[in-house]
Amino acid sequence: MLADAAIAQVLMDVLAAAVPPFQHGAARVGAFVLLFGGLAAINIRGVRQGTGFAVAITIAKLVPLVLLIVVGLFAIRWAELRWSGLPSPAALGEGSLLVFFIFMSAEGALTASGEIRDPARTVPIGLLAAAATLVVLYVALQLVSQGVLGAELGRQGSTPLASVAGRVLGVPGRNLLLASAAVAVFGTLTASMVNTPRAFFAAARDGLLPSRLASVHGRFRTPHVAIAAYAALVCAFAASGAFRPLAVLATIAQLTIYLVVCLAVPRWRSLRDRVPGSFRAPGGPAIPVLGAVAVVWLLWHSTGAEVFAIAALIVLATTYYLLRTRVRGRLVHP
Repeated sequence: MLADAAIAQVLMDVLAAAVPPFQHGAARVGAFVLLFGGLAAINIRGVRQGTGFAVAITIAKLVPLVLLIVVGLFAIRWAELRWSGLPSPAALGEGSLLVFFIFMSAEGALTASGEIRDPARTVPIGLLAAAATLVVLYVALQLVSQGVLGAELGRQGSTPLASVAGRVLGVPGRNLLLASAAVAVFGTLTASMVNTPRAFFAAARDGLLPSRLASVHGRFRTPHVAIAAYAALVCAFAASGAFRPLAVLATIAQLTIYLVVCLAVPRWRSLRDRVPGSFRAPGGPAIPVLGAVAVVWLLWHSTGAEVFAIAALIVLATTYYLLRTRVRGRLVHP
């Protein structure tokens, strides 16, 4: 939720470059309402409409980026790619904590697997293909951006790729990349609106959230209440915050979940024989141990205020869970 709110902030910052009123005030809040209201309406009509829209947006955002990479390779000044020094451990950790934001939540594709044909085959292939594509795309864009702008790259604010495009393609290229950035961020939100509300629906169906969130639309057969509720919550967060704090808090929250998963893997490995057909990663306990160490290293570079905010969230969520389960127990066994 915080991650989507942060992503929405990026989208609005990009749009504000062309429409200055979107920088702040009622116009920005109104734009958030229209954005999430529209996404909710599309996804309530069905997962096919939601995923189809997300696929179309993905294609539209990749074409300009690939064009920038191809043209930009011929404009690279290779001397700009040489390292003049290494960052301090503290700076590396703080930067990694923020950068990790763009690599997390790939597991979100699993939340809609109940509405995907042949999910046992489709979801793993999709995750692996997406991860490989992202690695290649990010590395290529970084090389082109650093090679074209050099030391100027760090002074380009929230639209560095538009500056690269302006340098190699002129004003039309800059405008194209601004539009592409808006489409890219919008595409991320459309995909998240397909996936995340299904987690609300599943939790409500299991009794962990209010039962109303488990409602299914009579015509479209989608979790319409969960979709609308999620859109409203993300819209509220996006309208009330800024990108960096939202992104860092979302990263810390997600890393906390990853840490718990890493610590649980050895136990699940010991239970593998009791779960026929389950997947077992190679490398024994080394992979979850290394994963846990990496997560702790990243979390170590968060600030005290950020840790306090996540700790408060965990306390509130735990308290709600305990109260909810107690109430359910009384209803089942009065």
